[in-house]
This record gives sequence, structure tokens and C-alpha cells, in this order.
Amino acid sequence: MFLANKYTEKYNSIVHKAKNRKLVDGVYYEKHHILPKSMGGKNTKCNLVNLTPKEHYVVHHLLTKMCEGDDSRRMNYAFWKLNIRYKDEKRTNINFSTFEKIREKQKENMSKTMTGRFVSEKARESVKNSNKLRVGDKHPLFGKKRPDHVIEASRKANLGNKYCLGRKVSEETRKKMSKAQKNIEKFDCNICGRKISGKGNFTQHNRSHKI
Repeated sequence: MFLANKYTEKYNSIVHKAKNRKLVDGVYYEKHHILPKSMGGKNTKCNLVNLTPKEHYVVHHLLTKMCEGDDSRRMNYAFWKLNIRYKDEKRTNINFSTFEKIREKQKENMSKTMTGRFVSEKARESVKNSNKLRVGDKHPLFGKKRPDHVIEASRKANLGNKYCLGRKVSEETRKKMSKAQKNIEKFDCNICGRKISGKGNFTQHNRSHKI
């Protein structure tokens, strides 16, 4: 199940220590599956342990080095999700080096998963038909307005976005972007007269007219 290496020893040590300690009132803990659910672990008392956020982070990092094959892929994905899902002060922040390694591994795993994958015509048609049912007033969010508290939370989350704030685009990049836009094929809509850029956008636009 797990590889016999130093990472597994460290993992077992952390779990054993956590299993045998007394929980402290006021301390934040997270439940962890000792044997991951993707590997057959159950929601039973003997397979669950309370860990601090830091311990939880560490054991998931160890799990990526304790498995191989499909199990390794799943553990790497779980660790990746752990890092992008939680952003509160209770969780240890990932360093850039580890982030890069996880991202590269995740990209490699996705490539292996999708390479040579055959999608039947029936499956393609099913996806195509399901998308048609989500256009215009058929979309589940059509006509619905996001609650004010959701809009405000989104606004605050994007304040001071370090990836875009103050970012300057060079003149050379602007010219490349302009050239790329000019080379995109344009389509005229015979119904509303609009000019639509790109075949994909034009197809989506026609769906809005129920063509």
C-alpha cells in the first residue's frame, strides 16, 4: 500500500503521536484519513485522526512521496487541492519551490491521464446536447443576481490583486495582441447583424438564437 521509505516512517510517527495525545480545548484540528479514501480508507474511528493544520499539511506532503502509480497521482492531486483551497491564517503557506514541483507533477499526471484517451461519438453528442440546455433562459443562473454579500466578498478578494495591479504591458506586447486580434476570423450574424470574432464564439452566439 505505502512504500517502505523514510517518508512513510515520518508519516506513521506523526499519526501515532496524534492518535495518543489528548485534544486541547480551543485548539483548531482537522480530521485526516490515515489510509486515504481513494486507496480504500473508510470513515471509521480507527482510520481517522485529528491533526493540527500544520500536521495535516505535512502528512499530505509526505503522502505524495509514499506511493507510486495511480496512488501517487491521486495523492499529488489531493496535496495540490489542499494548497489552493484554503487561504486562512491557520494553514502553513506553501513556498515557491514546493508549489512549482507540485504544479509540474500535476501537469505530468494530467498529460498521462489524457494521452490516448478515446471519446466516443455518443459521449461527444451527450456533452454537445447538455451544453445546448444551458444557453440563454435555460441556464440555471439566468436572471439570477448574486447576493450583495457575495459581490462584496468577491470585490474584497480582488482588491490589490498582485498579479494585475500596476502591471504594464510593453508596446511590443500590445502590437502582438493587436495583430493576433486582427487575424481572428470574423463572422456576420444574419439574425442580429452583429460581427462575431472566432468560430467558437460564433457557434455559441448562434445557440443564443436557438439555431
